[in-house]
Amino acid sequence: MSNRRFPWDLTPTDFAREQETATLAGEPPLDLTVSNPPALGLGPGPEHFADLDPATLARYAPDPLGALPCREAVATYLAGHGADLGPEAILLTASTSEAYGWLFKVLAPPGSAVAIPRPSYPLFDFLTHLEGVLPVSYNLFHHERWQLDRGSLEEALAQGAKAVVVVQPSNPLGACLSAGDRDWLLERCGAAGAAVIADEVFLDYADASTEELQSLAHAEADARARASGVALFVLSGLSKVVAAPQVKLGWIALLGTVTAELRARLELVADTYLSVSAAAQLLGPRLLARGEALRAPIRERLQANLEQIDRAVASGAVLKRVSEPAGWSVVLRLPHPPEGERDWAGLLLREERLLTHPGHFYELDERHLVLSGLTEPAQLEEGLGRLLRRVEVGFEEG
Repeated sequence: MSNRRFPWDLTPTDFAREQETATLAGEPPLDLTVSNPPALGLGPGPEHFADLDPATLARYAPDPLGALPCREAVATYLAGHGADLGPEAILLTASTSEAYGWLFKVLAPPGSAVAIPRPSYPLFDFLTHLEGVLPVSYNLFHHERWQLDRGSLEEALAQGAKAVVVVQPSNPLGACLSAGDRDWLLERCGAAGAAVIADEVFLDYADASTEELQSLAHAEADARARASGVALFVLSGLSKVVAAPQVKLGWIALLGTVTAELRARLELVADTYLSVSAAAQLLGPRLLARGEALRAPIRERLQANLEQIDRAVASGAVLKRVSEPAGWSVVLRLPHPPEGERDWAGLLLREERLLTHPGHFYELDERHLVLSGLTEPAQLEEGLGRLLRRVEVGFEEG
C-alpha cells in the first residue's frame, strides 16, 4: 500500500547490516556515537526526581498552553538569553519534534514547502513528510566557519516556502547565524511572507568564542522580527537544556508578528493532543532552576573531549575538525576513503571495530565522520587511536 507520507525504503541500510554483524560477532564495537546523557552518567540524577507532590500529580486540570508555573519557568530561562516574554507567549509540547509537527500543521498546507538547512540532522526529512509538507533545502557552506548561503535560501523562498527552519547551533555542524545573517533572514522572510522556526536546543552549549551568537528569542531579534512582519517561533526543551530527554518536555516561544489566528490554531492543536504529562510539567520548573549546575559537567566533558580531538587531529596531519565548538557533535573531515570503500565509517567498523556515524547521515560526503562530543574521555582516547591508525594506513595506501 503506497502512502506519500512514507517515501522511505525501510529495509536496513548496508551500514546498519554491518553494524549488526559487528555487534553479533563477539565484543561489541567501541561506540563513539552515544549522545544520550543518562546513558553516560550525565544529566539529572535520581535526587532530582524525588519528592514530587503526589496530590498535584493526582489532579488533572489541563491547559492547552501548559501549566502556568512551568511556562513561567520557561519564560525565566529565556530571559537569561535576553528574551522579554511573559508565560502567555509560551506553549508547552512533549518535545521539539512535536513542536515542529504542530507548527508545520498550522503554517504549511499539505503539499506546500518548508525550507530546511543542509547539511543537517536527518530528522527533518521524516518530520516534513509525516506532516505532508515538502522539504526544500537551503545550504550552509564552510569557509573558515559554517555560514548561511543566502542565494540558496532565496531560491527556497522563491519556491514558496511557508516557513524557514533555522537551527543554532546546528547539529552536527555547530553553525550559528551571524548578526548580519540573522537580520537579513528576518527581512527576507518578512518580504516573502514566510515564518521563521528557530531550533535552539543546543544554545547553552555554544563556545564562549561564538561572540555574535544571540538567541532569536532575544528582545532585539524579536523587535526586528516585528519590524519585518515575521511570525517567529523559538523552540527548545529539557532534552538538551538540562540533559533530560526522558522527561519529554519542550516548548514554543511565540514572537514577532504571530497573529491571533495563528495563535488560536496552535492552541487548537495543543488542546487536541494535550500531550505533555503532569509529571513533566511538575518537574520542569525544578530542573530549569538547577539548569546551570546540570549543564556544567556536560560543558566540561565537551571541552575536554574537544581538546583531545584537536590534539589527535594535529598529530595525525590528515584529519581536520570542521564543526564549530558548539552543540554535542564533532565533525571530522578525512582524506577520500581507500579505493573500493564507500565511506570511512564502514571501513572503521569492519577493520577497527569502531562505531562512528558516516557523513551521509547528515548530508555530508564520504570524507566526513561524526562523533559524539559526550563520549567518556577514556573511550574517546581509545577510539581516536584506532581511527588515526586506520586513516594513516589508508592515507599511505592511497
